[in-house]
Amino acid sequence: MAATDRIQIFMTLTGDRFWTNVFHVNALTVDTAASFANTVLAPALAAPMDGSFRVIKTLVSHIADDTFVTTPLNIAGGSAGSPYLALFNTVKVLIGVAGHGRNDYKFLRGVVTEANQNNGQLDSGVMAAVDAIWNGVIADGTAAGVDMVDTQGNLWLVASVQKAVQMRQLHRKRKKVLVP
Repeated sequence: MAATDRIQIFMTLTGDRFWTNVFHVNALTVDTAASFANTVLAPALAAPMDGSFRVIKTLVSHIADDTFVTTPLNIAGGSAGSPYLALFNTVKVLIGVAGHGRNDYKFLRGVVTEANQNNGQLDSGVMAAVDAIWNGVIADGTAAGVDMVDTQGNLWLVASVQKAVQMRQLHRKRKKVLVP
């Protein structure tokens, strides 16, 4: 069974440039998915982020039709005390899925700081905290009737953080096609 809803969560530092994380869920209604996005997913993304960053909006789209719900938010990152690294330095969360599918994964920006990594390796405390957050999200989704799934609809089972700081791929310029 494929996902029923797509959740897009928008984050920013300055308010003029944004990045998003996209999630897929199986929910009974788009409103149930939106409630889950606003009360569970958005705070989970904000908790480990530096306090300079904010979660500003969720967009939940029902995949079968054109219905959607947009909710403005203003959730500040929950971490402070050390300068954050450039946003291409990310925490990679690997998520095991049911059904013999490939692991799903998410890149979390705004989490890596000078203090919580050493030579490109995340501190074990940060890893444990992020593991707990995402395993809690999976459990809360199941309890709320909003199952977290990958794009093929495979149920999320267990999340674990990769120790090495990851570098999210930077946008590449597209080659221009010359017309003779």
